[in-house]
Amino acid sequence: MIIETEAGLKKAYAKINSLEEIGSVENKAKECDIIEITTDNALIDFESRRYFFVPRKVTYKLVAPQSEEDYLMLLKKKKRKSIIKSANFCKEEGIEIKTEEPISRETFLEWEKIYDANIARKKIGIKRIDLGRFLSVQHKTAGIFAYKDNKLIGGIMLMHKKFLMDGELHRKISISLSSSERDYFKTGINEVLNFEVIKFCQRRGIKFIERGMDANLYGHYLNPGLYVFKKSMGYRITFKPKYGFCWRKIINFEKFDKNIFFISIGDKGLEGNLFFRGDMPNIKDYKSPHLRKINIFSINDNVAVKVKKLIVN
Repeated sequence: MIIETEAGLKKAYAKINSLEEIGSVENKAKECDIIEITTDNALIDFESRRYFFVPRKVTYKLVAPQSEEDYLMLLKKKKRKSIIKSANFCKEEGIEIKTEEPISRETFLEWEKIYDANIARKKIGIKRIDLGRFLSVQHKTAGIFAYKDNKLIGGIMLMHKKFLMDGELHRKISISLSSSERDYFKTGINEVLNFEVIKFCQRRGIKFIERGMDANLYGHYLNPGLYVFKKSMGYRITFKPKYGFCWRKIINFEKFDKNIFFISIGDKGLEGNLFFRGDMPNIKDYKSPHLRKINIFSINDNVAVKVKKLIVN
């Protein structure tokens, strides 16, 4: 067994071959926050011991509709109205949207200041890019940026990628990073920038969009609202097989926010798992046609109790 600390969480990693070994792992991991186990023995009943079979990493995918109108019709009415309202407001405020391909060094450095400021405000901020990393991929980049009075106030960094599907090579856009000045959050600038990504792909004839990669655990350094926002913009959550799967159990909830969300793989497909402390959150925010069901747990005195199973499909 290996014990490591990642983003403030103490994790125990183990590979076992029999049910009897689970007890030994759990005894050694009593001071940890999470246990992650891999095994080649498909007969071990992990679920009865409150483990979830999870992908370690997730992404979000969308096949871009052919027109702006078709895209908007994919979204819920409230989100459609919000995007249109935000776009009109930004136009009235003189906020200009510009595309840059590839992103220049100067624009990146200007955007990085906004990104760094937002990272610094987080309880646990993890910086994903710096100038060196940017320069190594600069030739693959494109950017959608918002300007107010010729000052950059937010932007999304995109990456051109290719992948094989059914033996054919396809182009895709990956939304790598996004950050905007906090003063403009209420203007809906993030929705507007994300809508501009759809239009960018339509202009370029790029059909497939992917939203980078997240750890499959919201409620610590990643906010569950990130899942809710991406889902609301029409993207479906799915796993990244390259980074593997494991049986996971949270044994200490104290370091987490009041709401925790992650996906797991059940008998009939992907499932959502929502843990909450205090008042139950709005379950509609977490429902998705791409999840078979949502399992809901209440946390009391560091113990999670299942309170509801919401069948989605």
